Amino acid sequence: MDPETSTFKSPIRQLTDNNYSEWLIDIKALLRGKKLWNYTQEAPDPDKSVTAQAKWRDSAMEAADLITPTISGPVKQKLQANAFDDGYLMMTSLANIYAPKGDAEFMRLTREYYSLRYEDFDSMTHYLTQIKTLEERIRDINIILDDDK
Repeated sequence: MDPETSTFKSPIRQLTDNNYSEWLIDIKALLRGKKLWNYTQEAPDPDKSVTAQAKWRDSAMEAADLITPTISGPVKQKLQANAFDDGYLMMTSLANIYAPKGDAEFMRLTREYYSLRYEDFDSMTHYLTQIKTLEERIRDINIILDDDK
């Protein structure tokens, strides 16, 4: 097959300016299946051995290589060039650009969380995965509930 004419067919839809939440769920599942998700969620530990740091860099680059074809051209233009070599930097940059923030998003996700019903899912695994995903997204908004809210 000629590399000039072949195209990569991603198992998930490309990230656009309008589908970050859905894309995040799909890319997370893809990277977890390849045991690479953790390399997009935490920076390398400088206290680890040189060998462990090299493994982290290789795995973070592999994660970035899997993520890159799932990002549309206009979104790629918003990232710095070095993000394409580091899954952690790439996901951190995308989260800073697209992650929902604020009270309205907190309320929307909380409403979705409390309205989940097992009957709406094909399996217990899908149901529990959705619960976990919503919990993580609610936590990531960093809303502090006080007496005023």
